[in-house]
Amino acid sequence: MGIQAPAIAKRAKRPPPAKAAHRVARHLERARDPAFRVAIDHGVRCGDELVAEVLRSTAEDIDRDDDPDSVARRRRAGDPRPIYAGRRHSRIRIYNTEGVPRRDVLALGRYRDDGSFTVYRYGTGRTVWRPVTDADNVLPPYDMAMFPWIQALVAIVHERTGEAPNHCIVTRYTDSGDSISAHRDKTLDIMPGTHIHAFSFGAARTFRCVHMDLPPSSWREDHETQSGGLLSIAYDHNLEYKHQVMPRGAGARVSIVLRTCRTRFDAASMASERLAAPDPICAEPRVVRTAREVNVAKVRGL
Repeated sequence: MGIQAPAIAKRAKRPPPAKAAHRVARHLERARDPAFRVAIDHGVRCGDELVAEVLRSTAEDIDRDDDPDSVARRRRAGDPRPIYAGRRHSRIRIYNTEGVPRRDVLALGRYRDDGSFTVYRYGTGRTVWRPVTDADNVLPPYDMAMFPWIQALVAIVHERTGEAPNHCIVTRYTDSGDSISAHRDKTLDIMPGTHIHAFSFGAARTFRCVHMDLPPSSWREDHETQSGGLLSIAYDHNLEYKHQVMPRGAGARVSIVLRTCRTRFDAASMASERLAAPDPICAEPRVVRTAREVNVAKVRGL
C-alpha cells in the first residue's frame, strides 16, 4: 500500500467586493431588457464622399515614420499639419502598463481665440487635479476646425444627440493584428453626462463590450462595424463596461472618437481649467487658424 499524499486544501473563493456585487446586480437588472445596449448604434452611414475624404486625410495626416526630434522642431516652427510620431515612438500607459500600442494615434483639440485648447490625457491614473505636464503625453493639438471632415462628423453627432464634441482622437488599425484590448476610457477630462462617440471607416471589425466584473463568456455585446457607422457609449456606462476592438478581420480601419472634454489647457501660462458646462457648438464655420497663427494672435493680443 503506497503512501497517500496529503490532501491539498482548496483556497476558499473570496466573495466579490460589495461594490462589484452591486454593479453585477445592476447589470443583470439592465440585461433583462432585450433592448439594452452599452453601445448605441445610431444607424448612421456617412456618405461615400465623406468616407473617402476621411480615409484619404487620415492616411496623409498620420506620420508613422517621423523622427521624434524632427517632429518637435516642426511643431515649434508652427507646421500647420497635425504631426504625430506614430507607433514607433508612441508609448502610452494603460492599466499601469506602459508599451507601444498596436495602432497609430493622432489627437486634436478645439482652440479658443485665446489659444487655450481642450485636452484628453493618456498616461496618468491620478484623480488629483493638477496642471498638465509633459509626462501626461499631451501633444499640442491642432484646431479641429482646420479639418472640414471633422466638422462634418461633429455636425452628425450634434444632429443625433445635441452634443458638441470638442476633442478628437484619430486611430488607425493598419492590419488584422492591430487591436485595442478591453478597457474603459479615462474620465478625468470627459464632461459627465455626455457620450463617447466612435465613427468607423474602412474595414469591418468586431467592437465588443463586456462588463468590468464579469468574464466575456458570461456576457458580451458585439457590434460589427460598418464603414461610416457611428456607435456611442454613455459616460455612466463607460464607468462599468469595457470596450475593445477585436484583432481579426482584413484591411485597415480608421476610428474617429469624438468626446466632449471639460479640461482646457493654456500652454502660455501652464494653467489648466475645468469647465462647468460644455462649450457651445459653433453656429457658423470657424476661421481656420494654424498653431502659428494662434500663437501670433495671442502675442499681439488679437
